[in-house]
Amino acid sequence: MAMAAALAPVLAGSLPAHGTAGAPLAAPAIEAPKDAGDPLVIDDITPESVDSKSTVRVTGRITNTTDKAVKDITVRMRYSAAPLAGRAQVRAHAAGDRNTPPATGPDTTVAGPIEPGESAEYELKADAKDLGFDTYGVYPMTIEADRPSGKALGSQDSFLPYKGGGKADPVKVSWVWPLMDQPQRADDDTFLGNELDEEVGPEGRLGRLLSIGGQTGHLSLQTPEPSPPDETPASPASPSPSESPQKSADASDDDGDPTAKSSVEPPEEDRVPVTWAVDPALLEDIERISDSGYRAVADSGAESTAPATKKYAASSNARMWLRQAKGIIGDEPLIATPYADPDLAALLREGLEDDAEASIELGRQAVEETLGRTADPTVAWPSGGVMNDATHEFLHDNGAERYLLSDAAMPPERWLGHTPTAQAPIPESDESAASSAVVADSGLTSILGQSSWGPGEAALAKQRFAAETMMITAERPGEERTIVLAPPRDWDPSPELADELLKATESLPWIEPVALDDIKGAGKGGDQRRSLTYPEKTARSELGGGYLDQVKDVRGDIRLFNSVLTDHSDPFRRSVLRMESAAWRGDTPKAEQVRTIVADAVSGAKGKVRIMPGEPYQLLGESGKLPIVVANDLTEHPVRVRLSIRSENAARLEVGDLGTAEMDIAPTRKTTVYVPIESHVNGRTVLHAQVQNQEGEPLNVHEVTTPVTTSGTGTTALYITYAAAGVLLIALLPRVLRKWRRLRFKGGPRASVVPPGTPPTGSLDDDAADSGHGDAAAAAPAAEPGSAHGTADGPDPAGNGSASPADPPPAAPDDTAVQQNGSGSAEAADESDGDGEGPEPTARG
Repeated sequence: MAMAAALAPVLAGSLPAHGTAGAPLAAPAIEAPKDAGDPLVIDDITPESVDSKSTVRVTGRITNTTDKAVKDITVRMRYSAAPLAGRAQVRAHAAGDRNTPPATGPDTTVAGPIEPGESAEYELKADAKDLGFDTYGVYPMTIEADRPSGKALGSQDSFLPYKGGGKADPVKVSWVWPLMDQPQRADDDTFLGNELDEEVGPEGRLGRLLSIGGQTGHLSLQTPEPSPPDETPASPASPSPSESPQKSADASDDDGDPTAKSSVEPPEEDRVPVTWAVDPALLEDIERISDSGYRAVADSGAESTAPATKKYAASSNARMWLRQAKGIIGDEPLIATPYADPDLAALLREGLEDDAEASIELGRQAVEETLGRTADPTVAWPSGGVMNDATHEFLHDNGAERYLLSDAAMPPERWLGHTPTAQAPIPESDESAASSAVVADSGLTSILGQSSWGPGEAALAKQRFAAETMMITAERPGEERTIVLAPPRDWDPSPELADELLKATESLPWIEPVALDDIKGAGKGGDQRRSLTYPEKTARSELGGGYLDQVKDVRGDIRLFNSVLTDHSDPFRRSVLRMESAAWRGDTPKAEQVRTIVADAVSGAKGKVRIMPGEPYQLLGESGKLPIVVANDLTEHPVRVRLSIRSENAARLEVGDLGTAEMDIAPTRKTTVYVPIESHVNGRTVLHAQVQNQEGEPLNVHEVTTPVTTSGTGTTALYITYAAAGVLLIALLPRVLRKWRRLRFKGGPRASVVPPGTPPTGSLDDDAADSGHGDAAAAAPAAEPGSAHGTADGPDPAGNGSASPADPPPAAPDDTAVQQNGSGSAEAADESDGDGEGPEPTARG
């Protein structure tokens, strides 16, 4: 067979025009990619659809993966002149499970030498008419590389779809384009890692999917760099005279709103229609990191249930992504999962219908708040594309009419020899509840989900996609059918593959793109598919009962916390749904980490409504009031609580009745409760206090203790004291009376204490007079030397003498009380006598 083959290695970007078949050409080495694993790589196959006038061109490279230099490597195309008979043969050839095609095509020799770790490029060309293709279909092709000894260096299997020799009506193809991921947070304030900031960036997975799915071509998620200070920006920084200040302010506000409509509008030309699919929880996660700083687990790969966290600044990537998403998605078809894509089958199995209902309500709310529009509530995409009867009934009750399913949920009939159309009815016993399914092709989903980041992987995936879709068309050339392309929820295609697949959907002549909304009716799918099936493998992978029992425990603590909130909020509702996500199927360590973080957050929130520890209390007396301070450290929620307090020993220290009085405490405020207590016996007693909700349930397990020491007299002790005092009084009374009588009737004279400044009267002390003992002369001041008349300074005894005007004034009396003795001298009086009856004068002479 004559073939035109240009067999020239393309080295370092230089491609000779032609070469002679089999002629060795020198191959300057180029550095191999770091991730080059296969020694032979196919980089491109053109055209994507071959006809009789086409020239097939295959390019790629050879990498020396040995530890020695290699040379004279022969690269050859092998193919079959007979098309493959069905999709099973396509899968087998792609997996390398078929014999090497028998026909030999063009070849080339890479002379080398190629040093270890280096690569050399190759190119093979052949005219389609020389390959002998004459029938519409998919032809297998293998590119192989051999050493001079004939030992194989490597090979790659691919396909050549040939559209000549016949014509088939195109199969309709509908794209579902997912912007989804597993939950990024545990509780509202703790992210499981900081990957989301990178994911929504220009080169991140979600950033690429948004821009490629939007098919805008010119879209960039890169935040514009600010102009240098000495340069004038292209757009004025301040409003022009014709622009009102209010308009400028509004523009600034739009920049600050992550949900503001993007200024990037989709192009006017027709695009491949896609139906966007989102997880509302992911949209809220992106919005959260765009608003303000946040905390994330420092090591997202760690399996610790109590990992360390790190603080991050608000994400400008997230802010830009949300703006662009709102503009790109616009009014395009949009479907959404319930919030956090929960494991509905497991929730309904374990009696958690309330959580399932909340996931529907919160999901719809989140989409509207972040994108400014609603998703189609009539289309449901259950986790994994499968659902059991309970899930089907639940989704139907919440508005679903059509279900996006995998063909594992509604497999083709065993006798069917071709791919059935995507539309299929779901029989119902009640005709009013009848619904339908659009079934995604699992084979194509697998192709879309295969790795496309390694050398040559994108080219092989694109060619496999073309081969599979052509084979579906060739199965029933004249029958109208539809296939649905639903990539995995966490789809991560290379930009090259994602972009090429969308273009191929438009350019391949055997498929025709349509919107999911345009797929109407059931066609013949109802006769060709089995009824709704729930795979046993999926049932085994559901979240287990043991794990959900632990989730129920956390829910119980959340219910208790919510019971004291007076604003009727439920701040941990979303956290519960994240714990119940189907993303944790088969990922027990991550599920446990999320549950533990949420449980700790709930415990911490409950602990913020607390009794403040006080100092040990000293009760001086029989009763008193103990101050207890109750604090609400929550920053956003007011609470209503009751105080419960008990004595460790009620016989010693009794707590008064607090009744059922409730306290309303505003956020970040405190209140003091005065608890009546009564002591019966002195000593130390511990009081235990708790905060309770209105039903008397304790908010926290641990009690706050306050030691109370009673040092006053209790009732019993008072009775004993009074009795002892009475006995003592009776015993001492006769002695006291005897002493009093002795002092009064038999005792000596008692001198009076003379108050300071009192003039002498010459009279006796009352006691002395009464007792008739001795005379005491009135004290008189001594005469001053040099007195004119030699008389005393005091009054004249006869009553007719007076001090001379020339005499000095009498001396001032001393402040100290004194008493007189017989010789006329004075001494200080004692402050008290031995009996405690006051000062006792002393008599002398």
